[in-house]
Amino acid sequence: MNLTYLFCSKKAISVTCLLTFLILFSGKIIQAQTCFFERYGVEQGLGSSKVYTVIQDRNDWIWLGTESGVSRFDGSGFENFTSAQNMAGGGVFCMTEDTLGRIWFGHLNGGLSLYDRGTFFKLKFDSISLDGDITGIRQLNGKIWITTMNNGAILTSFPRRGDTVLSGTQYLGKDGLSDQISGVCIDNANNFYCITPYAGIKKFNPSRNNFETFSPPGLTKFFNVIVMFQDSKGNYWYGTHNGGLYKYDVDSGKMRVFDVRDGLSRNMISYITEDYRGNIWAGTFGGGITVFEGEKIKVYDQSNGLEATSIHCIIEDKEQNMIIADHYNGISIYKGDHFLTWSDEKFLPDKSVFAVEQDELGRYWIGTNKGISVYTPIALGRNNVQFFSSAGAKIRFIESDRAGTIWIGTDGSGLSRYDMNTKRFTYDTRINSYLHINAIITALVLDKSNRLWIGNMDRLVMFDRNKDEISYFSQENGLAGTSITALFCDRDNNIWIGSENKSGLTKYDSQKKEFRKINIGEEYIPKAITQTADGNIWIGTPSGLLSLSNDTIVLNLTEETGLLSNNVKLLQPEGKDYLYIGTNKGLNRYNLRDSTIASFTRRNGFSGIETNLNASLSDNSGNLCFGTANGITMLNPGLMPPVSKEPVVHISRMEVNYSPRTMENGLRLNYKENSIVFKYYCVSLMEPDAVKFKVMLRGFDPGWKHASSETMQDYSLPPGHYTFMVMASNGYGYWNEKPVEYSFVIKPPFYKSPWFILSAIILAAAGIIIYIKIREKNLIREKKILEAKVAERTAEVVQKSKEIEEKNRDITASIRYAERIQRAMLPMENTFPDTFVFYLPKDIVSGDFYWMYSTGDLQFIAACDCTGHGVPGAFMSIIGHNSLDKVVKEYGIIHPGEILDKLNEEVVKALKQRNEETINDGMDLALAVFDRRRYLLEFAGAFNPLYIVSDGQLSVYKGDRFPIGMSTQQEEKTFINQLIDVKPGDMIYMCSDGYADQFGSNEVKKFKSGNIKKMLLAIHHLPVGEQHEIISRTILEWKGDLPQVDDMLFLGMRIPAR
Repeated sequence: MNLTYLFCSKKAISVTCLLTFLILFSGKIIQAQTCFFERYGVEQGLGSSKVYTVIQDRNDWIWLGTESGVSRFDGSGFENFTSAQNMAGGGVFCMTEDTLGRIWFGHLNGGLSLYDRGTFFKLKFDSISLDGDITGIRQLNGKIWITTMNNGAILTSFPRRGDTVLSGTQYLGKDGLSDQISGVCIDNANNFYCITPYAGIKKFNPSRNNFETFSPPGLTKFFNVIVMFQDSKGNYWYGTHNGGLYKYDVDSGKMRVFDVRDGLSRNMISYITEDYRGNIWAGTFGGGITVFEGEKIKVYDQSNGLEATSIHCIIEDKEQNMIIADHYNGISIYKGDHFLTWSDEKFLPDKSVFAVEQDELGRYWIGTNKGISVYTPIALGRNNVQFFSSAGAKIRFIESDRAGTIWIGTDGSGLSRYDMNTKRFTYDTRINSYLHINAIITALVLDKSNRLWIGNMDRLVMFDRNKDEISYFSQENGLAGTSITALFCDRDNNIWIGSENKSGLTKYDSQKKEFRKINIGEEYIPKAITQTADGNIWIGTPSGLLSLSNDTIVLNLTEETGLLSNNVKLLQPEGKDYLYIGTNKGLNRYNLRDSTIASFTRRNGFSGIETNLNASLSDNSGNLCFGTANGITMLNPGLMPPVSKEPVVHISRMEVNYSPRTMENGLRLNYKENSIVFKYYCVSLMEPDAVKFKVMLRGFDPGWKHASSETMQDYSLPPGHYTFMVMASNGYGYWNEKPVEYSFVIKPPFYKSPWFILSAIILAAAGIIIYIKIREKNLIREKKILEAKVAERTAEVVQKSKEIEEKNRDITASIRYAERIQRAMLPMENTFPDTFVFYLPKDIVSGDFYWMYSTGDLQFIAACDCTGHGVPGAFMSIIGHNSLDKVVKEYGIIHPGEILDKLNEEVVKALKQRNEETINDGMDLALAVFDRRRYLLEFAGAFNPLYIVSDGQLSVYKGDRFPIGMSTQQEEKTFINQLIDVKPGDMIYMCSDGYADQFGSNEVKKFKSGNIKKMLLAIHHLPVGEQHEIISRTILEWKGDLPQVDDMLFLGMRIPAR
């Protein structure tokens, strides 16, 4: 919204002097910049601070010859070797690696040592004595040159592996050389030179087998030559003792002299070498290093970061780092001049840099907690630093607009401006009146329309200079939050706003003039925003880095994917390919082409480590400036060393059962040698802490293990074929494409070996065959014996079978006779007219029986079911039948209830002949008496019911719920006598439970009383003969092939006419 101008006089009075202009320092400040040299000394594990020589072998180890012996360096740690490891005594002054990969060591006392495949050997000559320092060892044309300080030079044949006694030809002063040789040189044409303290330079003439004086025109004869070097262009360089540096130009044939008057750091030259750019490095003794970059001379000494001043050796490693050996300060590693840092108090009023900007004049404006430092580069001709400060002015943002105004946002002092024309600072009272009272600027950006956007604690303010209008915005206008954390103007002039109160991101569309919330998740708080050449918007947060395409998250980078820290504080694109990411733990570079992430920390030049929020700049020359907690660091991308995309990894050691084992081709271990340890390394001095490894043991591991900095893996393995594989990544995030591999075999124990298993199978098969044959013979013999015994036993069985069969026939005959007796006992089925009897015993004899008796007017009929069936049931049926006869015929009892009461007494009496307290035998029955005179039916029952069908209706009269018998002596039973009116033609039915309990049908279930009732209703009107047939057929069809479960009895009688 647009608001009218409000003038805050009170505020204006309170800031009458916001910034005071102070010129605190003027002059050459180029010395305030420092280059990065990583130093290693005894405190880091180096064997001695005095280092004479350095080489890097084919396995990438860095070997350092020191005063106490030799140290081996892998970029992270040192391993020190002395005479305790079988080396010759004394310090190591020179080293070389021969074509077999052996390392030769020359000692200060004349000793020689050799390192070959993990072992040190002492060397000696068969007929030559050495008592002076070894000053040089070189391999040339298949032979080894050894130079000394007292014993001249020795040319020895190339020794075989294992040889420790050498033979050779010695060259002394009498041979045209000198007994004292201080240094050697082999030029590009493989000419061999010896440098002597007093006889000058001597060149070996192979055709004459002697040394000749080498004295190029223009070379000093007054100052002793200490070192000689030929560069890649063929020019010769000569370092002298206090006479400076001489360069012989092969193209012009002229000698040029450099000394301190030309910019040389000191005239005493101790070492000369060339880097990959063709620059010449001249080490001095006492003055540091002078580097010749074409016609430009640069000095590295204690004033700009190099502590080493007395140089013995300089080499370039495989990553183009320069390793510097010093007489007093161990080694220093120069990793390039692409990073330059300014932190000196003469340059910065405070080391913590929060803002950096370049104005239209090319000056650098640097904001700190104590004001602003304005640096004018030497290229502009002024080369000075100016300080602008105020009492407690904490500068957080500096932006320059197209009108020549520098806008300055502070923490607690609001917004100010500097006019380039009037060279005056102004506290902008009008704009500040729209800001929060705490006057803290949280974000500041200029858009392409020269509008100034200001982030505050509770609002977003926009100053349109063209219209001289001020607007402010809040959540009512569409902001995700009002506590602004970041502002950015993209290439389409849209404003991206990060907020904190309600974590989120807002995009202001400059065409539509509207705010739109972008969903990035509440867990992300935007702190830095930028746009790369591919159009993606990048959001730095305390939880990682997000990339947005079309307002949608397409990438999330965190520590797990390679960032030094998830706390992203600044973002700075560089060209089309790179995005620099500042964190609280250093600087990352994301490669937009291949997605690799490089790391820059103190160990590779980014000494500031912790970057400050949005404190970055891409200047007019393409340099990148980063504000850190320890000064301002400038990166010149053009000076960065070439990226090694193929880090080299080595397997350095194998241990078997915790003892070293030579890694031979086709190594075969026995099954007890199963504890395996592999150690590996990747020498990357550029950023040792960023080196990561991935390993896999093929044949054991399911896949590659997660990347880590571990340099050792241990395994406990079963027998099998294995291949250990390891890959490494360097500080640029590149992995070697092909892993380093080593294959070996752990043999199984002999009893698991194929030959043993095959032999065992053959022996087992033979044993089985032999056993079968023997068993077969035994079986035949036993068969004959068994057949005889079987015949004998068969005869006995046949005899027994006949006897049993005879007895069975007798028993069956007896039972059959009992059946006849039982059936004779039963009354005739036609005792009464219109009566049927269905009688089906389970066995030959039955436990069910029926009883009929007539006195003329009274007709008695009963269906009885005794306990058990077969013979036991038959005996009970006899007791029951006789007892009924006795009760009715002898005692004359005619009422069914009384009959059952008396019958119960008789049965109990019959079954308790031996005075048992309890009897378990008895019977269930239904008894009916039909009085023909009164046409009255009386009924009593023991469990069993009486069915009557009259006029198509079925009635069921239940008996009492106790049986006849099956009781104790004290138990009293009284059966109820039931009187039932009947009519002629009514049907009465009685049955035992065997009919209803019979299993049958496809479901194998009981017939049950319900089916009996249905059947009786269906057949009651039929003649009794047909009813008998239906009842018989029905139960037999129901039973089917299932066995009969009990005896069956079913009686039916029709009430006769009057």
